[in-house]
Amino acid sequence: MDKKDALKDYILVNDRILKFYEKYPEGRIITSIVSWTEGRIVMQATIYRDHETEKALSIGHAYEQEGSTFINKTSALENCETSAVGRALALAGFEIKKSIASKEEVENAQAKQEQLKKEESIEIPEIIRNLYQEKFGNLENFELNISKLKERGFTYEEIYNRLEGKK
Repeated sequence: MDKKDALKDYILVNDRILKFYEKYPEGRIITSIVSWTEGRIVMQATIYRDHETEKALSIGHAYEQEGSTFINKTSALENCETSAVGRALALAGFEIKKSIASKEEVENAQAKQEQLKKEESIEIPEIIRNLYQEKFGNLENFELNISKLKERGFTYEEIYNRLEGKK
């Protein structure tokens, strides 16, 4: 099964939003940042039937890591917010075909998996290994330190520049 076939049963968030406002024209969707530390964003979306109701129809959450995918290099916050809204609307019963995950979430998860596969298959470049050893005199904790930087979204070029003292 290719990616298109895998995605055909998932709904776009904008479709869920349209259905929500069709049913609740006075409804509201409130989003907020739960936390944003070290490039990790957690968003919450709360869905209400109207402007007077204090009891939420549903609440959804989403998590994104800045730089973890192509879209998250420039729009991690927006991507996270969209996912939180999509999940909240799905939990309220809007446009569920296969699961509460939206088409965007599934595409993002696939992109993250592909990125992880690429990173796992690429060994740390020898030039970085040599520069690290030259700077620190040994390779103690080398792989651990480099993997921590990679987890934080640094590219090998950025790691090399940091080792060189460039920002």
